[in-house]
Amino acid sequence: MKSLARRSAEHYFIQGIKIFGLVMGLQVILAFEFFLMGAEMTDMLGYIVQNVVAFTGMFMILFNTIYAIYGPNWLDSVVLSMGARRKDVFWGQIIQQLTFITGCVIVSLAICFIFDRKMLVGFTFLAAAASILAGVIGTVIGYKIKKFGKIVMMIIIMIMACLGGVVGAMAAVGKQIHISALNNGLSLTVIGVGTIIVFILLELWAYKLNSKCMVN
Repeated sequence: MKSLARRSAEHYFIQGIKIFGLVMGLQVILAFEFFLMGAEMTDMLGYIVQNVVAFTGMFMILFNTIYAIYGPNWLDSVVLSMGARRKDVFWGQIIQQLTFITGCVIVSLAICFIFDRKMLVGFTFLAAAASILAGVIGTVIGYKIKKFGKIVMMIIIMIMACLGGVVGAMAAVGKQIHISALNNGLSLTVIGVGTIIVFILLELWAYKLNSKCMVN
C-alpha cells in the first residue's frame, strides 16, 4: 500500500500534468489562429513560433498563479480529506507547479531549437523564473484569502493594476529590455540565482502559513 506522502505527491503531479495539458490544448487552438492571421506574411512560420513561445510564457505565469491562489481554498482541502498531512500539501504544491512549468519550458525550448528561434531561449527561462515566483506568491495569497476573505484579492488586484500601468508606461517610452539581451550567460545566471533565493524565502513564508492553516 502506498504511503500517504507518495499518494499526495502523485496526486499533485497528475494535477500539474493536467494544467500542462490544458495549456497545450489552448496553444494548439492559438497556433491555428496565428496561422490564419499570418497567412499573408513573408515569415509566417517565424510569426507563429514567436507567438506560440510568447503565449506559452504568459500562460505559465497566469495559470501557475491562478492554481496556486485557489490551492489552499480548493485542491488542498481535497487532499487533506484523503488523510494527507500539511507537510504533504506543502511539497505537493511545489511538485504540481514545477511539473507544469517544466513541461512548458521543455516544449518552448524544443520549439526554439527546432525552428531556429534561439533568441527566445532567454525569454523562456525568464518566463519560467517569473512563473516559479508567481506560483509561490499565489500560494501565499491563497492562504491570506483563506484567512481574511476576498477583500485581500481586491486589494491585490488594485496593486497589480497600478504596477501594470507603470510597466505599460515604461514600455510606451521605449525603456523595455530587448529579448536577445536575456540570452547571455550572465543574465541567465543572475535570473537563476535571484529566483532561487527569492523562491526559498517565499516558500519558507508559505510553509509557515500552511502549517498554521486550519482545515475547512
